[in-house]
Parts: sequence; C-alpha cells; structure tokens
Amino acid sequence: MNTFDLKPFAIPTGKTVHISNYPTHAHLNEKYDNQIGKKLEENIEKLRAYQQILMAEEKQAIIFVLQALDAAGKDEAERYFFSNLSSQALKTTSFDKPSEEEKKHDYLWRLHDALPERGMIGVFNRSHYENVVAERIHNELESYPLPEEIKNDDQIWEKRFKHIRNYEDYLADNGFHMIKIYLNVSKDIQKERLLERLEDPERNWEFSLSDLEDRQLWEDYMAVFEETFEKTSSDKSPWYIIPADHEEEAHYLISEIFLEKLAELNPEYPTLSAEEEEEFNQAIKDLKAGKYD
Repeated sequence: MNTFDLKPFAIPTGKTVHISNYPTHAHLNEKYDNQIGKKLEENIEKLRAYQQILMAEEKQAIIFVLQALDAAGKDEAERYFFSNLSSQALKTTSFDKPSEEEKKHDYLWRLHDALPERGMIGVFNRSHYENVVAERIHNELESYPLPEEIKNDDQIWEKRFKHIRNYEDYLADNGFHMIKIYLNVSKDIQKERLLERLEDPERNWEFSLSDLEDRQLWEDYMAVFEETFEKTSSDKSPWYIIPADHEEEAHYLISEIFLEKLAELNPEYPTLSAEEEEEFNQAIKDLKAGKYD
C-alpha cells in the first residue's frame, strides 16, 4: 500500500465542503527538495506494471472522473497519463453538451458506451456531473423534453444526487471502481492560462468565449460544486480536490491516487490450469525443436 498521505485532498463522506479550505498549490517540490518530477516518473513505472496485471486479470476496471473549471488542466492530465500508459487498455471520453439524441434519453444514458471494459482504465474528461453542475447553473433543463413536473420539481437535484450515488455503488459492486478528481485552480492562474490561449495563435483553438462567461460565475460554480461533493463523495466512489496551479504536482497527486486504488484492488496475473500448463510446456518443447520454423 502506498504510504503517501492523500487524506488532506480527500472529501470525507457526508462532510460539509468548502473548496476555499483546499489549496490550489501543494508546494510539494519545496517539501520534497524538487524531487517531484523524479517521484512522478517512479510512479509511472509502478502504474505501468500495475496496468499490465489489471489487463491480464480482466476482472476489474477503474474510472477516473476529471472535473474542473476551464484551464484547470483536465486535458493536460489526460494527455500525460495516456502518453505514459498502454493505450491498449485505456479509454477516454470527453463529455460535451448533450446532443439532441442524448436529450431524448435519461441523463445517465450516455455513460454506458463510455464505460471501460474489465481490465481497462477509463478517463472521463468532464462527466455525468455536468448534469448536476453546469445544467443547474445555466438552467439547461428547459432544453430537455421532460415532463413539466420533473422540470419544476424543487427536489430534482437531491434526486439526481441519489441517482448518481446509487449508480456509482452499482458500478463498484460490479467491479468498476470510480475515482473522482476536481482540479482546484486559483482564479489568478486560470486568468494567466486563458490569456496564454488568447495570445498564442497556436492555442486559440483551446479558447471559447463561454470560458469567460463561466469565469464570471465563479462563485456560483463553487457553491454548486461544494454541494455536489458533499452529496456524492462516498467510500466506494470518493472525491479528491487536487491543487492544480502547478501541473507536475497535480499529475503526481493523481498518480498517487491511481497507485493507492490499484494496491487496494490488488489485481493478480491469472494462473494456468493443469491442462493449460501442459499445453504451454509442449509448445515450449515444439518451438525449441524447430517445429514451427
């Protein structure tokens, strides 16, 4: 089991959450004598080894949810881990605004095709949590073909929190373990990153005017995220608030969460049956004897 203490970043089940109490910069390089880059590389090697076993076992899967405000580093974290792990057993899904087809179904419907298979690691860049965060802030329920009693239900968000908790418990009970990460970026760093996207022609494509509209709603987002975390962080599917002002440190903390969960799941290589072992031994003899040359 990993010895790194992740408790300061985890949201305890049922506890009141104030995002302002969580740091946006962990200052880990200062704590570890500028060795975070080296520690991250070591963790990646461990993750590669674990991933091979998870793939071979084909019994369990991990789903990482990445939520954040714009320019917090979701895309960068996704690219980093996907470039360092085997793509054969990785699956990523970016959740944009629901399509017209998706709006005709229940709001969790689009998760089904996004789920990884057993033996895989899935990453949700945004997720079903958009349906209790962005839709709530922007009052997007009106765009859905829902009965009026649902649109006007003053308990609709409480009910959705319950749906999500139950759904994630269902997944965990079936061997699909969800870990949820909120990348906590400061308003100043977000401003710097948005300006970089605006001022660099090669990064203009990363910018949307809606990023600025959401920035104006910062406090609304904080309040909705806080309630969402309080109502949906659980022992089976916990939330972590990760400092995101320093990219490398954020990646290191995510790698620690990966390793802690994999150690808990303890995947194992499959063992050969007596018949399979006999077949393999015969194959070894045949190959050495040149039978297939």
